[in-house]
This record gives sequence, C-alpha cells and structure tokens, in this order.
Amino acid sequence: MSRGFLIVTVIVLALSACSGKTKEELYGEGRTQLQAGNPNGAIVLLKNALEKDQNYLDARYQLALAYKASGKYEQAEKELRKVQRQDPSRRDLQIELARVYALMLKPDQVISEIEGYLKSNAETPETLELMGKAFVQKNRLDRGEELLRKALQADPKRWPPKIALAAVYAQSGRTNDARSLLQDALRLDGKNTQAWHMLARIETSQGNRDKALEAYRRISEIRPEDTEATFKSGLLYLEKGDRDRAAALADGLVTRFPKRPEGYLLKGMTYFHGRDFKRAVVELQKSLKILPDPRTYYYLGLSHYQSRELETALSQFQKVLDVNPSFTPARLMVSLILLNQKRVDDALAESEKVLRQNDKNALAHNIRGSALMAKGRYDEAMAEFDRAIELDPKLTDVHLKKGLYYLGKGMPSQAESELETAVHLSPETLNSRTVLAAHYMKQKNYQKAISTLQQGITGAKTDAVLYNTMAGAYFSQKKAAEGLDSLRKAKAANPDYFAPYMNLAGYYLSRKEYGNALAEYQAILKRNPNDIKALLAIASTLAATGKDGEALDYFRKAANTRQLAGYLALAEYHARKKETGKALSVLDEAIKADPRNAGALEFKGKLLLSQKKYQEAAQSFEALEKTYPDRALPLLVGTYEVMKDTAKAEEAARKIIARNPDSARGYLALASVYSGRNDVDRALETVKRGLDATAGNHEVKFALARLYETKRQYPQALEIYQELQKRNPGNISVAFAEGSLYEKMGSTEKAIGKYRAILEKSETYVPALNNLAYLYADGPESLRRQALRFSARAYRLAPNHHGIMDTYGYALLQNGKSREAAAVLEKSVALLPSNPTVHYHLALAYSAQGNRNKAVASLQRALAAKDFPEAGKARRLLDELGRK
Repeated sequence: MSRGFLIVTVIVLALSACSGKTKEELYGEGRTQLQAGNPNGAIVLLKNALEKDQNYLDARYQLALAYKASGKYEQAEKELRKVQRQDPSRRDLQIELARVYALMLKPDQVISEIEGYLKSNAETPETLELMGKAFVQKNRLDRGEELLRKALQADPKRWPPKIALAAVYAQSGRTNDARSLLQDALRLDGKNTQAWHMLARIETSQGNRDKALEAYRRISEIRPEDTEATFKSGLLYLEKGDRDRAAALADGLVTRFPKRPEGYLLKGMTYFHGRDFKRAVVELQKSLKILPDPRTYYYLGLSHYQSRELETALSQFQKVLDVNPSFTPARLMVSLILLNQKRVDDALAESEKVLRQNDKNALAHNIRGSALMAKGRYDEAMAEFDRAIELDPKLTDVHLKKGLYYLGKGMPSQAESELETAVHLSPETLNSRTVLAAHYMKQKNYQKAISTLQQGITGAKTDAVLYNTMAGAYFSQKKAAEGLDSLRKAKAANPDYFAPYMNLAGYYLSRKEYGNALAEYQAILKRNPNDIKALLAIASTLAATGKDGEALDYFRKAANTRQLAGYLALAEYHARKKETGKALSVLDEAIKADPRNAGALEFKGKLLLSQKKYQEAAQSFEALEKTYPDRALPLLVGTYEVMKDTAKAEEAARKIIARNPDSARGYLALASVYSGRNDVDRALETVKRGLDATAGNHEVKFALARLYETKRQYPQALEIYQELQKRNPGNISVAFAEGSLYEKMGSTEKAIGKYRAILEKSETYVPALNNLAYLYADGPESLRRQALRFSARAYRLAPNHHGIMDTYGYALLQNGKSREAAAVLEKSVALLPSNPTVHYHLALAYSAQGNRNKAVASLQRALAAKDFPEAGKARRLLDELGRK
C-alpha cells in the first residue's frame, strides 16, 4: 500500500471521527495536537470546530497559531484579523500579529502593531525585541540596537534578543561584542543551534577556523540532520588544505542525505581543489540535478575554466549571472575569459558592469586596465592602474597576477595580494612594471619608481610608456631637464604614442610658452589629422590667447571628426559666446549623426531650458530617456515641474524610484513634485518612505526636516537638524537651516549664535551673512553698523540675488543712507515685483527721503498682498502719510 494512500486514509478517518464530536472536544484535541508539534493535525480539528460555530473565537485564535507553526503565515494573519474584528479588546492579538509579520519579514507592519499595542500597554521584553529586530530589518541599526539593548536590560535571561543584538554587532564590525553576547546565550542554552551558527560565522570571518569547526561540530551533535553545519565544516577544511577531511564529510553527506545537494557540491569542490576537474564536473552536475544553485554553477564554470574549456565555462558563469546579476566573481571570470579569447571590447563591457555596481573593486580596475592595454589605449589603462592602487595601496602587479589566479581557483576573497613579486616573475609584462612604478610614485619613492621603469627598457615600442611614466617621476622631483629628456625619448621610441606630446605641451603651457605647446599639438596632427584631443587642445589654447577666429576653426575641425567631444566642444564655445542658435544647430548635427548621443541630447535640453523653451527641452530629455533613463528622468522631473505638468513630473519621479528603490534621488524628486503643488502631507509621506528605503540617508533626513518646517512642526525639524549636526559637525548648510528655524521659532539669540558660528568657519557663506545682517538691522546703532558690513559683503559676493539686495538696501536705510538704499531696493523690486516686504522697505526709503507719493504707491503695492510679516507696520505708515 502506498504511503500517499495511507495518509489519505488517516485523514478520512480523522474527519469521520470529528463529525460526532462537540466543538469543545475538537478544540481541546486541536490544542493538544498543536502542543505536541503537529500543527497540520491541529488545523484539521480546529477548522472542524469552527464549522460547528464560526464565532468560536478561541478556536479561531488557536487555528491562527497552528497556521503560524506550519509556516502558513498569510493564513495565520487572516485568522488573527478575523478574531480582531470580532473581539477588538483582546490584548494579545497585536503581539501575535507582530510575531507573524516578523516571520513574513514585514518590519513596517511589526512596528505598526507594536506601536498600537503600546498605546494602552506597557513595554515588555518581547515588544522591545520585536521592534528592535524590525528596525534592524529596515537597516536602521542604531535604533534597532537601542531597542534590543533595552530588551536585554528588561530580561537579561532571554536569549533571542542576545542573538539579534549579536547580529547587529557583527554587521557593524564589533565582533568581540557579538561573540560575548553569543557566549552568554549559549550559557543560558547550550543547545541553541542558532547561536552556534552565528558564532561559527564570526569565527570564520576572523580567520579562527578551528574555533569555527568546533562550533559546527557542536551543531552536528545537537542536530545531526543539519547539513549546513557539515557542509560549512567541509569548506573550512578545504581552506586549511585538508582535502581528506573535506572528502570524508562529503561522503558522509552523500550517504546520509542522498537527495540533498550539499554532499555532491562539497565533493565536487574537493575534487576541484585537488585539481581533478573532470571528476569535479561530474559531482557538481549531480548537485545541480537536485537543486540548481548559483554557487554550484560558479564552481562548475571554474572547473571548465581550469580545463581550458572556455566556452563551456563562459556558459556556466552566464547562468550564475542570469540568477544573480550582481555576483561579482562570476562577472569578473566572464571578463577574464573574454580577454583570453581576444574579445577585448566584450571584456571591457563586462568589467565596466562590475565597476558600475562597485567602483571600488580594485581587481575590476586591474582587468579593465589590462583590456585597455590590449587595445593600445595606454593612457586610459594607466588611469585604471592608478585607480586600482588608490583603492588598495598594496595593489601592485602581483595583485593583478595572483588576484586572477585566486579568482580562477575559486578563492575570490584572497584575490588581492601584493604585486611586487610579479615584476620579478614576469619582468617583460608592461603593466606589471608600470603599476609597481606608479605605486612607488604614490609613496613619493621616485628613485625606486625610476629604477623599476629603467629595468624594463628593451628597445621596443612599448618603451614609450615607460619613458613617459619616468618623466612624471622626474617632474615630481622638479627635475625638469631629465623629465623633458624622458618625454623626447618616449616620442622617439614610438612616434604614434601621443601621451608624451601632450605632456610636453602641458609643460610649455605652464611656462606660457604657447608657441612650443602648439607645435607639440601640431606634431600629433601630422601623424593623425583627426586626433580629437590635439584639435581641442589647439582650439582651447588659441581661445585662451584671444585668437577667437582661429580657435573657432579648430573647434569646427574637431566637430568634423564626428566624435561627441568635438560636437560638444563647438556647442559649448557657441553657448559661451551667447550664440544659442548656433550651439543648438551643432547639437542637432551631433544627434543626427548618433540619435542615442546622450551628451548632445542632455546639453540640448539644458540649453532649451535656459531659453525657456520647455516643451522642446522635454522632448530632448524624453529622447534621452529611451537609452539613458537614469540620466534623463531627474531632468524630466525638473522640466515638467517648470511646465506645471505635475502628472508627468510625478510619473517621472516614480520611474526613478522603480529603477533605484534604494537611492534617495527618486523619493526627493517625488516629494519635490508634491511640494510644488502644495500637497505637503504626501511629500512628507514620500520622504518618510525614502528614509526607510535609504537607511537614514542624510539628504532625505534634511528634506524631512524642511517639510516639518513647512508644516510648522518645528520641534521635529529641530530634532533632525541637531541629529545631522552631531553626525557631521562641519555641515554648514544644516547649521544654517537650524539657525533659520530658530528665527521662525522666535529664538533670535539662538539664531544669531548659529549664524556667527557659521561665519567663524566660513566668513563668505552668503546666507548666514544675509540673515545675520537682517537681524542686526533692527538693533542698536552698533549692531546696525555690523548689519551694513555683513550685508555689503554678501552683496559683493552675490550682487544679482534679489534677497541679498533687499537686505543690503534695508541695512543702508537703517544706517541713515536712504538715497543709496532706494537705489538698491529699486533693483530688488524689479527682480521681485510681487514680494510685499521689498515694496515695504522701498516705501521706508522713499519716506525717509520725503518722497511721499512714491512711498504711498509702494505701500499700496505691498498691502495688496494682504498677509506678510510687516503688514501691520505698512498700514500704520500709510495712515501716517495719509495724515500729512
């Protein structure tokens, strides 16, 4: 008889037995089954109890618990909600819902339920723990840690908050604190496998393999069916070089759990590390038949790579990337294989994908540099090697060589080691030597750099790169003669390598020897008439020396190469000359040559915006969106806002969020759209979502504070500003925002203190100069004099800003200079015709001069606005003038 038939028979018999029992009997048996660890049996019994009475709340509550115990969290949530609707007074429901949401990984709902519970109940260790874990899930580690610590203080004997807090410590690099907490948890319960697993991970991360192995051994004793502990032990033995122990563990897993993938995977990895790649492939394929897994595909790819089966290896790595596009080791291997196959452009593209994901990946910069070297693009390659060294000062070329080796060996974490040995092992390798020399130069060890480069001179064309690099070392020591000699040798070694020509020209320009610089650029053009760098360098040099006609000729020659840099340079030249029409024509030509030309489309859109041709600007940015949405969408949001097309602006902002949900940009853009249509509540809601999504991003927090200001919720705004100041005391813009908030709150002395503190750090910070001047302008004579001094300095720094003009004019007036004040305020009114405060200040200036008619006219314009801070004073002045 089949097992399936037996199960069905048992269920049928159970159902038959249920039919004759009372709801109380079914409820009691259901609870017994649940307590005995049989949630599925409990579900059958409790559902039967509810069929007899749908309002039997205790049965429904226990049914929810049974669903939770069986992993059916959504059904558990539904049943708990039903109980809540029927009996809202039950105090335990919100806690139980929070537990379910925690299992569903829904931290916002956990927080909501606990906050609701705490409105009428006191905190408990469990509520603190649930809230703490929820904030950790939201990546709000500081808040999560605070709550978990409180949970432990409330009940030091509870182990779950200890483990949760240990995870926070481990994530933030406080491994000793994490280890201590886990050891406390294990003293309370030595069979806690969750604590043992975390302790093993910590010891592994610290390189304490033996301690990690001991932790995994304890787990296997407690739960022999825990395959992960055995598998991880095998990996540690492989790291120690003990393949025999790893193989024994793999065999044990295969024997005991033949339908689990871990044993075959570990066996395949053991063969791989023993360089038996064919047998590794067999075992890894067995693992994949049970469970397709990116890690297994990765090792299968490595096995084929080591067997020089590059196409097959490439296929396996692509499968990894299909499942997990962000798995960097696989993409680096793809890039390496493509480089080996001389598919240099494809290799470049793959390495660039890694760098777009993480620009700080030193190995990716090294690979990209190697690919650029293969293409003969030496300058760009050198820039990549410089970047690699900047990221990792130890990264000389052994890091490239050994890094690639370790990567191919399936040890990406060890793929960054020192490079100096590579020069001795492979002295003919150009990039090894230049990277090492660049490393020495970063350390200002110029003699060692020069010696390293000189040892690589062989009489080949590639000597040009070495001589050019050597020149940099000489110039850094102010040895100009030796530097010039090295550049000339570089030109002689390879006349078609143009970097030394450009460096010579740069030297001549620094000495204002423009003729010699132009001669170097012309020498490049003799060998390559379309060299864009030389054409643009000549054009810029001629423009800088006032030879606009000749400069324009060279800008046109650069554009005629049909390269983007040429088109953009010519368009920028016309734009600087206020020849917008000509600039747009050049950009149209660039777009016609390449409709996907992002630089031209963006420049065109911005030029059209400056001309207030908003519809055309939007069309340009919409064309840009088709190929470069991340670049286009923020521009579209701003353009649609100016056009008052809030629906399209909102749509574009939502697209930014959808494409980059962890970035602040989209949330800030959407909040700006809502603010623009005075929907502050939705703006506030959006920024709060952004705060959760970006783990407390500084810009988002700042935006939240500004919105609180808009809603006149000043204490909340002030709290955020002060928090941001603690995190970054040097941030002047936040300090200024805090000062201006104090003004709004009527705390003038605190505002003045903030502004003065800002000016001590930066005496040219215009907003602080302006606001401080405005506050001092109504004070006693000594402060009024300071107001004039501060406002005059602000006006010199920002002479065209309408608000600065108003403050300066008002300060002049308050210092008895009514004629000068009127002249400045008239300019401000022209720029701000609808600002009532500026009209009021101008009326004061006219009144001080005895010009009653002009004063009355200005007051009437001001009072047309009805509500503004000085409205009462303006009415009184108008009454006074009317009586005269």
